[in-house]
Amino acid sequence: MVLSITQIQLNFISTTKVLFQILKDNGFDLLLAHVQSICTQYEIDVPHINASYKRLQVVHVSNKN
Repeated sequence: MVLSITQIQLNFISTTKVLFQILKDNGFDLLLAHVQSICTQYEIDVPHINASYKRLQVVHVSNKN
């Protein structure tokens, strides 16, 4: 049985939806804790999830003398 690209894509989408539902039902917190432990192990900065987001305004200054 040969699957077409569309069938493969639909299977991938279906599988992904199931995996996301399992993640939602069984603990996103557990996954987040695991990711944070790996980041700590490799000294990767982890942003605070609950921190408020503030867009930075960048000002370009031209020095034309």
